[in-house]
Amino acid sequence: MLLLKIELWCERFCAQLRLLNRSERTVHSYWLETRLFLKFLDERGIEEVADIRRDDVKAYRVHLHEKRKPNGEPLAIKTQSSKLAAVFAFLKYLYEEAFIVANPSRDMKLPRVPDSLPSELPDEEQVLRLLEAPDTECFLGLRDRTVLELVYSSALRNAEVRALKLEDIDLHRLQVRVTSGKGRKERNVPLGEPAAIWLEAYIKSSRPHLVRNDTDVLFLNRWGRPFTSEVLSELVRGYGERVKLPMKVTPHILRHCCATHMLAHGAGLRHLQRLLGHSSSTTTERYTRVEVSDLREVFLRCHPRELS
Repeated sequence: MLLLKIELWCERFCAQLRLLNRSERTVHSYWLETRLFLKFLDERGIEEVADIRRDDVKAYRVHLHEKRKPNGEPLAIKTQSSKLAAVFAFLKYLYEEAFIVANPSRDMKLPRVPDSLPSELPDEEQVLRLLEAPDTECFLGLRDRTVLELVYSSALRNAEVRALKLEDIDLHRLQVRVTSGKGRKERNVPLGEPAAIWLEAYIKSSRPHLVRNDTDVLFLNRWGRPFTSEVLSELVRGYGERVKLPMKVTPHILRHCCATHMLAHGAGLRHLQRLLGHSSSTTTERYTRVEVSDLREVFLRCHPRELS
């Protein structure tokens, strides 16, 4: 029975993912999804991975589409897509390692994830109000102001902010080294002067109050430990509520704002792609918004019929 070999195949696959330098978060996620897929196949009577056929993969796709959460709602398209991505990666591994003679998921497409960009982003004035919200007279407020400034300045992801170490900040060259981006791709991004000023103040005046042991992690909570994803998101959201912004604000939204505001001031997509750490310019295009008023202005300025 395939059930007796599930753990073996999962461990082999995960070992290969680690060799490819995938993050432990990705490895764990793929382990879970591969295990669920193999259990599904076992219930269909599949005894060996060599017996997996294209119809089995299609059946699993239908299974995910019909699956319901405890509240009765279907799985989000994004969730279905991420689960299938893990399955496709596992089948590709089996084929490349010659455990199967053909990849049953070859040329299959993942479900198209609808554009999930926020319907409204804070404008520059609203972002400024957010940045100025923390009370920088206290060391926690100084830390929070620095976090907000850095996210907006360098368009960092939640996980990238949390993984920063002291050595990643170069105040002389005004740049930040990001070593925990998606796919573990390292990149250097510019650091704005306002953010650099707050970083210097935080490192000298605030961080010493937070350090509880010998750690080089840049941002620490009041107990001297690194932020969790949830705490960092709540920090940003809380200040957005404090200044009564009409939309929910998260680190990801601030990242969106950085890209959108830079685009409005003339930044090119290729430069934004590098800043955001995207492997594809298509992803960068999703992060940028062109407001109707901006489009109208460009239309009037550039359309030949409007120039006559």
